[in-house]
Amino acid sequence: MRLQTFLITLSIILVGCLTSTTAAAQDGSEHRYEFQCQGLETPGNEKVFCELLMGFDPHMRISYDRELAHLRVLAYLPLDVNEVLALAEQVGVTLVPRRTPILRADLSNE
Repeated sequence: MRLQTFLITLSIILVGCLTSTTAAAQDGSEHRYEFQCQGLETPGNEKVFCELLMGFDPHMRISYDRELAHLRVLAYLPLDVNEVLALAEQVGVTLVPRRTPILRADLSNE
């Protein structure tokens, strides 16, 4: 009986933790970032860098326009821009933050 009570309590705690983590990641707040980008010349480089960025927020949306060298990020968790810049530097990508607001429609096509 004690084991059964323990397992039920443990299950409730785990479900609560998982639910709160998902809710925190998708609480509806959006954080938009835009960067001028150099160093993503090939689709392979772009893919690797985008996968590294997803480590900050696995639910983020990333859009890269190779012609304009613009990287747009829509994150659901706030990002530390200095950490993003440091990560980019480690893999040979140069990012310059831009202050231009991004429209939600810019990321909906991808």
